[in-house]
Amino acid sequence: MAPWRAGANENTIITLSTDVMVEGEPLAAGSYGLHMVLSEDQSVTVIFSKNTSSWGSFWYKEEEDALRVQVQAEEAPHTELLTYDWVAYAGNSATLALSWEKLRIPIQFEVDLVNTVMVNLRDEMRGQAGFSAQAQVAAANFCYQNQTHQKEGIAWAQQSGAAQPSFNAFALEGLLYAQLEQGTEAATAMDKALAYASPPQVNFLAYQLLPLNPEKAVEYFQQNVKGNPENPNFHDSLGEGYLALGQDRDAIKSFRKALALDPPQNVRENSEKNLRELGVDID
Repeated sequence: MAPWRAGANENTIITLSTDVMVEGEPLAAGSYGLHMVLSEDQSVTVIFSKNTSSWGSFWYKEEEDALRVQVQAEEAPHTELLTYDWVAYAGNSATLALSWEKLRIPIQFEVDLVNTVMVNLRDEMRGQAGFSAQAQVAAANFCYQNQTHQKEGIAWAQQSGAAQPSFNAFALEGLLYAQLEQGTEAATAMDKALAYASPPQVNFLAYQLLPLNPEKAVEYFQQNVKGNPENPNFHDSLGEGYLALGQDRDAIKSFRKALALDPPQNVRENSEKNLRELGVDID
């Protein structure tokens, strides 16, 4: 039995710009003739053919199949004209739905989004975007946010910082080194970021360094307290830095100072919790 051409007259063609997974099965980038076989139980065999030039399915050949997957048709609101829509987006996947009359045939596609974006970024950064400090920061930030390809992200951040020194460029370099658990390199980059950092940004960098280089993190916390002595949050953060170094007495002093400055509720709760854990009666 000849399959249905999933449209009218010439082959219905689907073109994929990148490799995908279709219903969990791999399909390479390219153009494919789309055919379907409908069964009485509404199960559907979806066929991706390497042949895209034939008229309908009259000369369909199974040996030209690139992929076959099984899906289930479902009842749907009436659609007068045969329509293809992308529906049900979720993370790295989306569903292509063929709707016609009262039937819908959904086909799920999934893409390795991170690697797909990385391929595009590498290509873009070899063009005009490669001369833009902002584009380089954006590329580095993608690596940081997705915890992937950190070495490439570091290179882009370094290029941006060399062309246009900024907090974002140096901070991203440091944050990417931190993801690689290279504490010394992270601190070196973050030191450069400090010259462009606001007090909240200094605090943020300190917390990122804390697991890898607590001594340097405490230096950052101390710098914030020195420059902002009336900020209870910075005293609370310094207390956490001292805890990481095992300097309990200094931690107690910092948490008490934070409480004495009438902190917001979240800071108060954190200082009180840490003091109790240190055996300090705060009632």
